Amino acid sequence: MTAVPAGPSAPGTRVASVPARSPYVSAVLPASVVPVGPEADPSPWLDAGHLAAHAAEIDVLHLHAGYEHLTIPEMDRWTTAVRRSGVPLVVTVHDLRPPVGTTPGRYQSHLRTLLTTAEVVLTLTPGAADEIADRFARTAIVVAHPSLAAPTPGIGRETRLVGVHLGRLEPEIAEPVELVRAALSGAVSGGGRLRVDVHPDVD
Repeated sequence: MTAVPAGPSAPGTRVASVPARSPYVSAVLPASVVPVGPEADPSPWLDAGHLAAHAAEIDVLHLHAGYEHLTIPEMDRWTTAVRRSGVPLVVTVHDLRPPVGTTPGRYQSHLRTLLTTAEVVLTLTPGAADEIADRFARTAIVVAHPSLAAPTPGIGRETRLVGVHLGRLEPEIAEPVELVRAALSGAVSGGGRLRVDVHPDVD
């Protein structure tokens, strides 16, 4: 019996992530993925001209942060370029509330535009997925943020515990009550519990 020689292995999926360097991206992407750079900030993949010129070099465009500097017209032009390129857009929603230092109205507009354009939407918790469904009528796949810390041998830890550190409740912590509610939803839906830490000076 003659063995059939193995054919060439299929090439990996070429993914341009924005930003390119991220512990989250490194942890969740399958090993078969071929990352496509460059690792610049801001990413050139957010430029409509660069995307049009290099679309044939990627199979998937994954956006999860780094677009907050774009104006609303720039985001509209970029998502138009994404649709014209034919490259599937995957959007990971890390924040449903505007991050510190961003303009709330512009950030929410960006979310609406991106989730309208995306082929696939990812998020980190079931609670966030529920809110995305309610607000944007999109079904998000939950991909929990993996632990980025190296395990410490010999030290036990409680599983299914979600911790939120609020410190002194400084002004940059927007809507702490909503933050705690969202974290509680995610913890309970995963069969766990929530621990909230605040500074002793906070009443």
